[in-house]
Formats: sequence, structure tokens, C-alpha cells
Amino acid sequence: MRYADLSDIQAAFVAELKAKLPDGVDVGSPWADTADDNEEKASSSNPAVSFSDVSSPLWIAKEHGFIQGKRYFEKNAGHSTTYVLASFNADGAVFTSHNIWGDSIVKKVGFEDLKSKWSEFKGEIAAIIPTAGYLANDADHVAKELARVKVYTELMAMARDLEPDHANDLRFAMFPSEVRTGASFKKGELVLLPTTVLQKISLSVIAKAAVTVDVRPYTFSIEAPAKPSTTDVSRWGKNVMISGYWWVGTTSDQSMANMVISKKTQASLTIPALVNSRALKIDEVLMVYKAPDKKQLAKADPPLKKARVSA
Repeated sequence: MRYADLSDIQAAFVAELKAKLPDGVDVGSPWADTADDNEEKASSSNPAVSFSDVSSPLWIAKEHGFIQGKRYFEKNAGHSTTYVLASFNADGAVFTSHNIWGDSIVKKVGFEDLKSKWSEFKGEIAAIIPTAGYLANDADHVAKELARVKVYTELMAMARDLEPDHANDLRFAMFPSEVRTGASFKKGELVLLPTTVLQKISLSVIAKAAVTVDVRPYTFSIEAPAKPSTTDVSRWGKNVMISGYWWVGTTSDQSMANMVISKKTQASLTIPALVNSRALKIDEVLMVYKAPDKKQLAKADPPLKKARVSA
């Protein structure tokens, strides 16, 4: 049997169903609710696109990513000037330039030119940055830099006057890192200062091992210069500096310590220094006392075990 369309098939199915059911049972229209449900879903979750929509230049523009409020640029002009798509009208789109230095530029672009001549901008837009406190000639900035340079120059001048000749009077080794005497010294004769490169002097206390020094109204942090990581001098960085102060080892055994922390003052600078606490012979490892931490104490003096008591 041939059916003219879907309605014929549905009618035949209803007739067959009625023939098999008891008299008086009404099967109604089995597809009525389904049709209503499908129509409701289509209208709420997936609205149909009409021919008028598809043929609309505005609809086409939006489908190609041209959305009101987004930023765009002219392809032939590059990213130097960006525009906000301000609005649409009957002829096309209206763009307003993002200009931080002057008046905005308004451009009207026909629908036919949007896709071919314009593209969405996804980078950082031009912005005026705050400069207070960062300008090279800012009074506070200049004062800080002058004070920092003063710390450096006075520290290096003090080292020149008080420290021994590192090349002849001290010996340095790696693996492990240590510094030894290359000459004999009377008590208090060996002075080591925390010399470093200018870049390692700052207003921020960066490392726990840093030395602090006051140059009113500022407190500066002095960090160790870069140490070599290899014995191959050709591979040392340009900021490597061998400064005896930073090579002195620490010990929790007071009998092995031969250096103590002191202070030295010259000109307007008072700074921590390491000074030998007793006379030193040639080839002695320089060490300063450091109190043992809890782990070292526990390792050196483990708790006694409780004695067992027999029953």
C-alpha cells in the first residue's frame, strides 16, 4: 500500500490501533502534543533564522565578528590607532578612535568594507602611565640614588683603607667554598667588609643574609656579589666579585671561630665588619661563630632513653 504523505501514514496507524482496542477507547491525536512540544523548543532554545535575517547586512556583519563595543583596527594602517565599534546604522558601522593625546576620530564604514578592510584588535591599548616617584629627576628618586651611591663609594673607600691585600694575604678555594689566611695577622689586624657591586645595594631587604646600613632617612640592604659556580674563570659572569667577607664560614664550635662581627666607621658610614678575634697564622680557615639551631642541638645531644623497669 502506498501513502501519499506522512499524514496518510499517521491515519492508517490510528485506524489499526482503534481496531485492536476495546470499543469506547479514544486514542485521540497521538502526535498533537509532540508537535506542540517541538514547536515550543524551537521557539525558545533555537529560534529560526529567517530569510530577511540572512540577507541583512547587520546580521552578516555580526556573524563575521563585528560587535558593538569591541575594538578594531584598519588593516592597511596597522595597530597604531585602534577604534571602538560605537554603533551601526543603515549604511554600516561607526568607529571611534582610542586617542590618549587628542580628540577622537570618527569613521563611518560601509558594510561592504568591514570584513575586507577591518580586523579585531586583541592587544594592549595605548595608555598614559603614572610617573610620580619614578622620573629620573624626581626629587625623592634622586635623593635615594645619591644615598645609594654614597653607601657604595664610602664602603669601597673604607675597604681600600682597612682591608688586607686579597691577592696576597687571603686564599680562596671552592668545593667547599672557603677563605684562608695567606699571611699572619695580629689580633684585630684582619678586617673584612661586605664589599659588593653597586647593583646589590638596594632599599629593600631582599635576603636574610644581607647586611643593613643606615644613611638617614634610608636603610639600605647590602647583598653578596655573585660567586663563581665553577673554577673555570672563562665561564665567570661579569658581576662576579671575590670579597673575603662573604666567603668566611660559620661554625657552632666557639673554639674554632677566629672572626667576630664588629662595626667600622669612616666618614659618615658605619657598617658591620668581620675582625679576627685572635692572632692568625698562615693557612688558617676563617670562621665566625653561629649559634646552633634546634636541629643541630638535637643531633648533638639526643634525648636519653627511659630505662626499662622490670616487673
